[in-house]
Amino acid sequence: MSAVISSGNSESSNETQSSSSKVSKSSKENSSSSSESNSDNKDDSATSEQKNALASAETYARDMHMSKQAIYEQLTSSYGGKFKSNDAKYAIDNLKDVNWKENALKSAETYYKDMHMSKDAVKEQLSSSNGDKFTNDEATYAVNHLK
Repeated sequence: MSAVISSGNSESSNETQSSSSKVSKSSKENSSSSSESNSDNKDDSATSEQKNALASAETYARDMHMSKQAIYEQLTSSYGGKFKSNDAKYAIDNLKDVNWKENALKSAETYYKDMHMSKDAVKEQLSSSNGDKFTNDEATYAVNHLK
């Protein structure tokens, strides 16, 4: 089967730096509205680093339709958020109203419709540890619901 498209989470890739820059720009553009609208959801005892990690995680989940594992890796990456693992874990644990299967489906639609990939290739991309890092359940749901 064909090679898996890198999700930009590999620390050794130049593509990662470019992807992270785009992510950072997207995060900054959406941070004020995201922070304001979600501030009520944040634990008052959370540190500022945890709150920042959560705000970033919300953007990745809502706007970029990333998987839980990909978000964690982006948050902790030296090319990404550079958050400590405990702050990233806090963010993942406190994400609200994220439907991971729907995130997988939105990603799958992009691969299938825009990149013209086969359903088998889409499923591999979604579930690969070098790809989008969705669970097999999430990837299966997505491929089964492609139109």
